[in-house]
Amino acid sequence: MHQTHVVEGTGTPPQNTRVITAGKLKALKAAIRQFTRAIASDGQYRNPADVERHLGYHKLIASTLIDTYTQTAYQEPPRS
Repeated sequence: MHQTHVVEGTGTPPQNTRVITAGKLKALKAAIRQFTRAIASDGQYRNPADVERHLGYHKLIASTLIDTYTQTAYQEPPRS
């Protein structure tokens, strides 16, 4: 968790580093809350197809989670 996706100029993040910012963490928490409320209603947690549908809707599956709830780290130019 970082306050920003900008890495200081002397930092050395690996290429394609992704970070969870405060805003993205807030969005992830909200999605998890909404997901749990959705599957709790009418016992949908008992049906794997319903659980999968809600995971997809809230972008909590592997193919969407990283892009939705993280940002690519940006390294600011080194100061001279």
